[in-house]
Amino acid sequence: MTIPFNRFPLLVQIEILSQLGFQDIFLLSLTSEKMRNLIQFIKLKPKKVQYALSDNGIQVSVGFTGDDKDFHHMANMRHVPQISVKERKQVNLGGVKIQSR
Repeated sequence: MTIPFNRFPLLVQIEILSQLGFQDIFLLSLTSEKMRNLIQFIKLKPKKVQYALSDNGIQVSVGFTGDDKDFHHMANMRHVPQISVKERKQVNLGGVKIQSR
């Protein structure tokens, strides 16, 4: 059975989202423009954003305190040099149409 999250009152939705982990909130913000706008009500403001660059990708972490050890992993992005046209699919990610595979 699914829960009708969008039918809950706004304050209930915000309270539920504020109980989630940072990575879950980030991933939910990518699902739709409405969800991204709703997550902005939580007002998460990281004090530090850390990007770790490597040969094949980027790792993104955020810190909400001044402590350098208190970083939460948010996303891994892998560099793909070239994708053939047959492998590409157009998807809607956060209200923006992008090509992906």
